[in-house]
Amino acid sequence: DDSKDTSFVEFFPNPASTTIHLQLPSTPATITVFNLLGEKVREEKVSLPAGQAGGGEITMDVSELPAGLYFVRTEEAMVGKFVKLACR
Repeated sequence: DDSKDTSFVEFFPNPASTTIHLQLPSTPATITVFNLLGEKVREEKVSLPAGQAGGGEITMDVSELPAGLYFVRTEEAMVGKFVKLACR
């Protein structure tokens, strides 16, 4: 039954300008961001505060990335893509 996919990750906003928020099914996890050339531009090992079991929401700073299209993945799977807008 595919409706119980535990590797599903949601993230928002899209497009983003300073941060993206990822809803993870479990932690710890490593979140990696790639540019269109497939180059790793950001990697962050994340975990939830002690005492908080299972998954939860993580915030990742993307303000230093140039404007463009980026791909996000965890160790398990490609999560999706987001558009980084220029900061004003």
